[in-house]
Amino acid sequence: MPDLIAKQLPNGLRVVIDPMPQVASATLSLWVDGAAYLNQPDFIPGLPHFVEHMTFKGTHNRTKVEIFEAIETSGGHLNAMTDKESTCFYAKVLTEQVPVCLDVLLDLVSRPLFDQNELALERQVILQEVLQHEDSRNHPVFEHFIQSVWPQHPLGQPVLGTTESVRQIGQNDLTRYHQQFYRPCNMILSIAGHVDIDGILAQLSQWERALDPKETAHKAISDILPHYHPVQEHLEKEMGQVHLCLGSGVFGVKDPKRFTLAVIDVALGQGMNSRLLNTLRQQEGWIYSASTFEVMYQQAGLFGVYIRTSAERFEAVQKRLFESLETLRTESFSAEEWSRAQKKLSGNLMLNLESSQFRAIRNARNALYHGRQISADEVRDHVLSLGPKDAHVVLEEWLEPSLLSCITAGTSGSPERSKGETATCQKIMA
Repeated sequence: MPDLIAKQLPNGLRVVIDPMPQVASATLSLWVDGAAYLNQPDFIPGLPHFVEHMTFKGTHNRTKVEIFEAIETSGGHLNAMTDKESTCFYAKVLTEQVPVCLDVLLDLVSRPLFDQNELALERQVILQEVLQHEDSRNHPVFEHFIQSVWPQHPLGQPVLGTTESVRQIGQNDLTRYHQQFYRPCNMILSIAGHVDIDGILAQLSQWERALDPKETAHKAISDILPHYHPVQEHLEKEMGQVHLCLGSGVFGVKDPKRFTLAVIDVALGQGMNSRLLNTLRQQEGWIYSASTFEVMYQQAGLFGVYIRTSAERFEAVQKRLFESLETLRTESFSAEEWSRAQKKLSGNLMLNLESSQFRAIRNARNALYHGRQISADEVRDHVLSLGPKDAHVVLEEWLEPSLLSCITAGTSGSPERSKGETATCQKIMA
């Protein structure tokens, strides 16, 4: 198979091309690094997401209808996603449509109109998206957990923004953010699939004038590290089940211990043989689902457990969960559990490499976070070299009683029971 190509163009744009000649399509993704925005004094929650939406509302070359027609009429699809540190525009198309797709992506990021009329319409769309997200089943607990443990930092703010922040964003804010961060030196183009590499590089060379190489306008600002704040709280809400989110702060995405945490994630809460599901579902039948969550950013991360169960079973589930976590903190995983999780994680990685979208995203994140391409073999070898003793070091840090946070939500039936649920969460922290 042809080798992966990674290079930086004269205008600063980083390009990664991962050839997959065995397929008939390609995934193209264009990433904008917005991590520095978290440290800006004029930070507005939801602004990067708003900019993402507005790029699809027309450019100097295409109307909003023509943008999607260029991709979808040939069976491809075009979309974008924004998280707290980056925005990604991506598309999957047949091989013959790659030049058109690349032209559309470059057009989106370099020449958006930010039309005032479209802005007013899209503001209403985003406000509906915020409300829809707030109505989602997991939102009351998970989003509240993140906001509560990082209360004074932009990482604690929702990606979509709030109804208040979305209402205040104007055309000048959109333009300012675009001028500061949508620069080639701040972007990564990651492509995986059946492509003409020379043709892509030739096309990119023609776009160097459109992608202005000059530096960003904002001044460099020192990182403001998020301060983790342990919380214990019950949210009284009308819900069919009681929801529980328990966890604490961990290291950032660049820390070498991330590989150990990834195996812990699988062993504890991913799949029917994970410890959580084996203990609470297979043995007792108390829950339908339980999972772990990993929230990893450059400056910091969070790791925790998310469980839903009936109000009648909640106390028993909570007690068994805490007992299981305390055993983990003192004894780590058995050799059999750990080996099973290692094989599953490394196997999933190799299977996912058959997807051009997975490879395009993985390669971009390697460039974004690590400044180099980390091969799947390197990751697999590292994962398989770890043992339960490595897990014990991370588990002791993660499950430190004084640092654990616990948020529950549901209908308690009475103020006394609500207080009791929060108190029960605090017992493991004693």
